[in-house]
Amino acid sequence: MPKNYNYADQNRSESKALVKSDNNSHTLIVKGKGSLLALTDSILSSAIAARKASQLAADDNWMQKIWDWADMFDLSKDEIPRTREALWALTELNINTNYPDNIDNEGNYITPKDYENIPFYQMDYIPNELTYLTNLVKLELLKVDSSNLLQNIERLSNLTELFISSDNVIDLPESIGNLRSLTKLGVYIQSNIIPQSIGKLKNLVSFTFMGSDDFKQLPENIGDLSNLCHLDLSSTGLESLPESIGNLSNLITLDLGYCNLQSLPESIGNLSNLTSLNLHNNWLKGRLPESIGQLSSLTDLDLSYNGSINALPESIGNLSNLTELNLCRCNLQSLPESIGNLNNLTSLDVDNNAITELPESIGNLSNLITLDLGYCNL
Repeated sequence: MPKNYNYADQNRSESKALVKSDNNSHTLIVKGKGSLLALTDSILSSAIAARKASQLAADDNWMQKIWDWADMFDLSKDEIPRTREALWALTELNINTNYPDNIDNEGNYITPKDYENIPFYQMDYIPNELTYLTNLVKLELLKVDSSNLLQNIERLSNLTELFISSDNVIDLPESIGNLRSLTKLGVYIQSNIIPQSIGKLKNLVSFTFMGSDDFKQLPENIGDLSNLCHLDLSSTGLESLPESIGNLSNLITLDLGYCNLQSLPESIGNLSNLTSLNLHNNWLKGRLPESIGQLSSLTDLDLSYNGSINALPESIGNLSNLTELNLCRCNLQSLPESIGNLNNLTSLDVDNNAITELPESIGNLSNLITLDLGYCNL
C-alpha cells in the first residue's frame, strides 16, 4: 500500500454513490459502500412509491379481496370491474342505491338528503384494499354498515369528490386532511366531531356534514377553507359558530337549519358573497347581530321557528337584494321601520308572531307578491 494512501480519501470516494434506475425492473442499482447513506429520503421515497405502484398493478392478491367483496354483495361488473386492467384504471366508484344515475324506480331525481329513505346495500364491511385504487377521483360509499371505513383513505390522493354515509362510523380519520385534491365532501355519519385536519382541504368548494346530535362545534380552522362556496351543517347539534366563519369570503350558501344555535357571531357579516342563509328551527335568542345587514348579496333569509327572537336589527333594511324573508314562528313584537327599504322583496312571512302593528314603511315594498300575517295580533 502506498505511503500516501489516505483512508479518508477512500471513504469520500466510496460515498460518492452512483445510483441508477433500471426502468424495466423498477429497482435501484447502487455502487459504493457508503452510497446508501448518501441517498436522500425523497429519492428513496420516490423509488419505493414507484416500486409499490408497479407491484400493486401486477399483484392480484389485493384485487382478489376486492372481487370477493364485490361478489359477496352482488356488485355488478360495471361497479367493480373483474379484470386487473379495468379495476386498476377505475376512476369512479359509486356504492349507493339499486337505481342507476341517482334515479329511483319512479324516475325521480334522488338528492343526497333523500338517501336515508332508500334501500342500500347493507354491507357489514368495506375492504381497506379499495384504498389501493389510486386512480379514483370520485368515491361514493353511502349507507354502508361498517364501523371501520377506509382507515388508509389518505392513499386516494387523486380524489376530488368523496361522499360517505353510515350509521356506524363514529369519527372521520385525521388522515382525511391529506386528500388535498378534494373539491366536494359529503359526510353523513354518527359523529360528534370534525377533525382538525379539515382545515387543510384548501381546494374544497362544497362541504356537507350531518353528524350526530352530540356534534356541538366546528373547529376554528374551518375558516381556512378559503375556496368554500357551499356549507351544509343542517340537522346537527351545533350550538355555536366560531368567529373564523367570517373568513369564508367565497361562501354562497350556508345551511344551518335544525341545529341548536343560540347566537350568531358578529363575523357573520363578513360573508359578502352569501346569497342564501338558512337558520330555520334553531334556538336563536334576543336580537340578531347588526352585522347581518352587511350581507349585501343575500337573496334568501330563513329565520323561521326561532321562538326567542324578539327583534330584528335596523340594519336588516340594508339587504337590498333580499327577495325572500321568512320570520314565521319567531317571537317578534314589531318590525323595524327599515323593512321598507327591501325594494326587491317578493315574499315576506311573519305568520305566528306577536306583532300588533306594521310600520308605515311596509307600503314601500312595491315588488312584494306574498305577505303572510296569519296568527299575529294585528
